[in-house]
Amino acid sequence: MLALRREPSTGRAVLSGVYLGIFALSGWYNAAFALVVSPLLALHVRRRHLWVVAAVALAMVLPRFVDLLPHLPVWADRAAGLSAPTDIRAWNRQERYGIDLAAFLPAWSVVTPSYSVYVGVATLSLAVLGGRGALPFLGMALPLWVLALGHWLRWRGEVAVPFPLPAGWLVSKLDTAQFITHWYRAAGPATVLLAAAAAVGAARVPRWPWALAALLLADNLLFARTRWPRVAAPLKLPAELSTMVALQGPILDLPVDDNRLPPERAGSRRPYWVWQLFHQQPVAENYEGSDSILRLSGQARALQTACGGLPVSRPGALDAGDHAPGSESVTLYALGIRHVVVHPDLAPAGCAENTTKVLGAPTAPATWTLSPPR
Repeated sequence: MLALRREPSTGRAVLSGVYLGIFALSGWYNAAFALVVSPLLALHVRRRHLWVVAAVALAMVLPRFVDLLPHLPVWADRAAGLSAPTDIRAWNRQERYGIDLAAFLPAWSVVTPSYSVYVGVATLSLAVLGGRGALPFLGMALPLWVLALGHWLRWRGEVAVPFPLPAGWLVSKLDTAQFITHWYRAAGPATVLLAAAAAVGAARVPRWPWALAALLLADNLLFARTRWPRVAAPLKLPAELSTMVALQGPILDLPVDDNRLPPERAGSRRPYWVWQLFHQQPVAENYEGSDSILRLSGQARALQTACGGLPVSRPGALDAGDHAPGSESVTLYALGIRHVVVHPDLAPAGCAENTTKVLGAPTAPATWTLSPPR
C-alpha cells in the first residue's frame, strides 16, 4: 500500500489487495486489526485504485467468512461485554483484559510465565530518529497499541482512569466487537510497525549497523519481562508412549484434553500437540468450545466417561444438549480414528482398565488399534 501511494498503478493495487487478503486470512484477529490500519494506509491513494484493492481483498476473504457463519455458535460463549473496572493484582501475568501500561516499560525482574510487550527504549529512540519518514508506521502502530490496552487503562494492576478505553467502548456499543476478547494481541502488528519505523531511523545512522543491531538485541534481552533463554516445554515423548511413533492413522488421546491439562503435570498446556511432533499423525482434539469428537461420537463419550467423566472445566464444555443427532451409534472408526491412546500420567486411575471394557484388550501398552465394526 505504501508503494501504491508512491507509484500508483493497477498492478500494484492488485498486489496490495492480495497482501491485504492474505493478512486477513491469517486469522480473524488480524482481519480486525487490518480494519484499524487500512484507512490510514489508504490516505492519498487514488480512489479507483482503492476500489481495486478492496475488490481483490474481499474476493479472497468473503468466501471464507461465509463458510464460517454457520459455525459462529461454537464461539458464542466467547462473547463478552464491558468488563468490570477491577484491579488485577497479577497484572504482569494476566493478558486477557488488556496490557497493563507498566508492561511497556523496562522490567527489572523476571516473571514466568510472562506476556512481554516491552516496547524497547532503543527501538523507540530509532523510530523517533526516523522523523517524518517513520510517521506513517507510528501513526498505524499507535491505535493498535491503544486497543491492546483493553477495556480499562491500568497501571501496575490498578485502574488509572474511571472511563473505558476505545476497546471498552467498542464492546459496549458493537455486538460483533464482543467476540474480540484478547485485545492484547493488537500489540503484535503494532510491534511490527514499530520495527519498520525503527528501520527508517536506523537508515539515518548508516555507519554503525552492527552496533545498532547489538544495542537493539541487548535492550530487548536485558529489559523485557521474559528473559533469555526462553522457558520452553520439553520436546520429548514419554518413554511409556514410545509405541506411538509406530502408529499410522489418526489418534484419539485420552483423557480428552481441550486445553484443560495443568502444565506442571505434562510440561505443556497442550502436550498432545508436542507429542504429535514425534508420531506425526492427526490427533482428535479440539480446544475451542465443545470437543468435536465428543459431540459426534457416542463411543467417544463412553471412553471419556470411562476416563473420569465429561470435561466441564471451561465455558463451552460439552453437555447433553450438544450431542449431534444420531451420534449414539457413531463409532470412532467411522469418524476416521484408527488408534486410541491412554496417557497414564494424565488419566485418572482406572482409565486404561475401563477403556479395555469398552474396546477390548489393547494391541500395545495403553494403545488400542481400531478395526472396522462388524
